[in-house]
Amino acid sequence: MPFKQKINSKKILSWLVIFSIACGPGPLEMGEFFSLFYPQTASIPTRTDAYFFSPNFLNEDTYFAEQNSTSLADSLNCLAWSEITLAKISYSEFKAALISNENREKLIADLKNNNQESAAEYLELAFKIEAATPAPVAYWETPEKPDIELLNTLYSEIIQKLSTKKSDFITERYAFQAIKLDMMTEKYEQAIADYEKYILPVSEKSMIADWARSRMAAAWLKKGDKARAVYQWAQVFHDCPTRRREADLSIRRLEFSDTDKALQFCKNDQEKVALYALLAIQPGKDGLDLMKKIYEIEPENPMLQLVMTREINKNEMDFFAANQFWPYDVKADILNDDYEIDSDKVDKLRQTTSAYFEQLLTFNQTIISQNKTADQAFWQISAAYLNLLVNRFDETDKLLKEAKKSTQLNDYRSRQITFLDAVLDINKLDPQKEKEKDQLFEQLLQLKNLDQFREFSITKYLSSKLTQKLSSGEISEQVKPSGGWLSACTSSKSEISTQKDSIRAFLAQNMEYQAIDEGYGYGYGRGDLIDKTSTDLLKRVIAFTEKKKLSGSDKKLIQLSGLNSDFLNLECARKLNSNYQFQDANTYLQKVNPIVFKNENFDSYFENIPDQIPGSEKRSEDVLSYMKRLSDLELKTNKGSKNPEDWYQMAEMSYNLGWFGNAWILAKREWSTYDLDYNKNFPAGYFNGENALEMLKKALSLNPDKELGARIIYLAALCERNQFYYKYRNQDEPYDEAELIKYRAEMRVKRKPFQQYFQLLHDKYADTEYEKMVIQECLTYRLYLEDK
Repeated sequence: MPFKQKINSKKILSWLVIFSIACGPGPLEMGEFFSLFYPQTASIPTRTDAYFFSPNFLNEDTYFAEQNSTSLADSLNCLAWSEITLAKISYSEFKAALISNENREKLIADLKNNNQESAAEYLELAFKIEAATPAPVAYWETPEKPDIELLNTLYSEIIQKLSTKKSDFITERYAFQAIKLDMMTEKYEQAIADYEKYILPVSEKSMIADWARSRMAAAWLKKGDKARAVYQWAQVFHDCPTRRREADLSIRRLEFSDTDKALQFCKNDQEKVALYALLAIQPGKDGLDLMKKIYEIEPENPMLQLVMTREINKNEMDFFAANQFWPYDVKADILNDDYEIDSDKVDKLRQTTSAYFEQLLTFNQTIISQNKTADQAFWQISAAYLNLLVNRFDETDKLLKEAKKSTQLNDYRSRQITFLDAVLDINKLDPQKEKEKDQLFEQLLQLKNLDQFREFSITKYLSSKLTQKLSSGEISEQVKPSGGWLSACTSSKSEISTQKDSIRAFLAQNMEYQAIDEGYGYGYGRGDLIDKTSTDLLKRVIAFTEKKKLSGSDKKLIQLSGLNSDFLNLECARKLNSNYQFQDANTYLQKVNPIVFKNENFDSYFENIPDQIPGSEKRSEDVLSYMKRLSDLELKTNKGSKNPEDWYQMAEMSYNLGWFGNAWILAKREWSTYDLDYNKNFPAGYFNGENALEMLKKALSLNPDKELGARIIYLAALCERNQFYYKYRNQDEPYDEAELIKYRAEMRVKRKPFQQYFQLLHDKYADTEYEKMVIQECLTYRLYLEDK
C-alpha cells in the first residue's frame, strides 16, 4: 500500500489535550502501537531486533542496549585483543583500558612483557589519536574541532607503521585509524585509496575491516556518489552486526530511490540480496516487491522473516486505525473537523490495508507451497494471522494445526498461536456451554501477561471480542430497588427477568481496563468504565462475585477481569454517594477492608475534614466513621427530621463529597481539572453542589438560630460561587488592558445572580459572630463586600 508521511495539525492539538492530563508510560514514550502480531516470531540475524517496525521514524534511541551495536562491538573487540595474547592478558584488563580508560600504562607494559611489541605500539598510537579526537558525551552534542596539524602528524606515523609487515590483526587496526583520520581531515579520495591499499589485501578480515568499509562508504557519499555509498553500507549491514545500526542510520536520512544504480556495483547475488534487505526495512516504503526479489535469489535469507513482520506490523497501524493512539500515527488522517475519529476514513484505510494484506498473504502462501525454506512454522503462523485479519477463520485454523507440529516454536511463536486459537475459540463459543467457557478462559489466563506494550493490544482485542460474545448470553436474576434521598430520580423497579448476560460481559470488558490501569495502555482507565456503568449493574456484579458456589469458568472470568471485592464495593459506594444514596453507600463501604483506607490518598484528605469551609470544625476522621455518620444523618432526614442542624450537617458533608470538597475521593476515584470540561459521565451536582444547596434550603426552612443560620447561608453562598465558576470557567481573562476592564465589568454583571446568599449573609446576619469570622477568613466574601 502507498506509505505516505504527513503531519496532521488536528492530531497535534488533540495530543496536547490528552497529554496535558496523562502521566506514566505511554505509547508516545515507548514508540509502540496497537498490534496483534509479535515480530519476535521471526528468526532474525544478530542485532536486528531494533528493526522491528516502530512508528518512531528513525528508531535511533540509544538508551536501549539492544538498539545499539556499540556494546557488542566493545565486547568483541576486547575479546579479540585478549585472544591474541592467548588469554595471558584478560578480557577484563582490555575492557578497563580500551573502554573505561583505566590502567592503560599497565596494559602497555603487560603487552610488552608478553612479547606483543607491535600490539603495544599500536595501542600507544591509538590512545594518542583518541585524545586528539575526543568524541562528544551525548550524540546531540557538537564534537570539538580537532587540531588538523596534529592529525596529519599522527596519520604520517600510521603510514610509517603500515610500511613494515604486520599481522592482519594489527594491519587492519592501523588502516582503520588511517581512514578515520582521512575522514576527519576531509580527505575523502585518500580514505577510499587507503581502504583499497591497506584493507582489501588483508587475507583474514575481521569486523575492523567492516568498520573501515563503513567510513569508506561515507567518503563516497561526500564525493557525491550516493548509489555507491548505499551499496557499501548495505554490505556492512549484512556482514557486520557491530556496525548494523550505524550502516542503517547512514542511509536512513538519505533521499534514495535509484536501486538499479546501486545494483550495478553488486558483484554477486549475495550482495544484491544484502542491498534489497536493507532497502526493504527503510521507513516510508513498502517492502513486498523487494521481499519477492530476496526470496527469488535466496529463499533462506535470514532477513526475509524480519521484512515480513515489518510489513505486517506497519500496515496494522492503518488496519487498526481506530485503536491506535492516533496523535502518534502521523501518517494517517483519521479525524473529522471536531477532532473525533471519522469512521468513513477508518473504513477506507481498512479496505486499503486489507488489499495489501491479501498481497502479503499470496506471497506467504507461495513460500509455504514451494517448501524451499526449512523454517515453515514462521510462514504458517504469519499466514494464519493474515487469514484472520481478512476473516478466513477456517484457513487460520488449518495453518495453526500445521504450525503446531513444528519443532521450531519459540516462546513468541507459541504465544502467537495461543492468541490466534483464542480468537477462533471466542468466535465459535457457545456462552451456554460451561466446558467451552472453562477451556477458553484457561487459554486467556495463559495470555494474560503485561510485560510489554503489545500485550495490552492483545488484551484489549480479546476483551472486546469476549465482551461481544458474552453479551449474547442470557441470565435470570432479581434487580433490587435503590433507595435514599432523591431516590425517586435514581432507583429502578424490582423485577425478576431474563436479560442479556451483562454481568459476565462487564467482567470480560474489565480485562482491557486492567491493562490500562497497569500503565500499558492509553486512554481512560477503569474509573471511566465504572463511571459509565449503572449502579444496578455494579450491584449485580458484586452479588455475582460473592456467590458461594461459582462455576469454574466464572471463577476464571473473575480472575481475568482483575476485579476484587474491595474494589467493587468501594466503586459501588462511590456511585451511590454521587447520587446521594448514603445509607446504601455505607452498606457497601463497610464491606471494604479497612486497610484500603490507610493509604496516603485517603489519609491526606481526611486529615482535616472539612478545612475548605471557614469556621467548620477541623477534625481528623476515618473514612468508615465519616460514611456511617452521613448514613445516620440521611436516615434522620428521611424520617422528616425537624432539626436544622441535621440538614446542615448532611449538606456540609455532601458538599465535601463534591469536586470542591475534601471527601471527593468517596464519590470519585480521581480528581482533575479535566473533569470539569470533559467528564460527561458524572452528575453535575458533583461540580456545582446543587444537591447540597437543596439540603441547605431545607435547613433554612426549619428556622435555625442566627448563628446556625449564618453558617447555612454561607455554605449556600459557596454552592452559588461554585455554580458560577462551573458555568463561566472557560472565559479566560484577556491580556489587553481595555478588554480586561470590559471583561471584569461583564463578569460582575454575570456574577450578581450567584451572590444572593452573600447578600443575605450581609443583610440579615451581619450581627452574628460567624459573619464577623467570615469577613476575616474568606477573601471571596470580602471582595463581594468591597464590590457592593
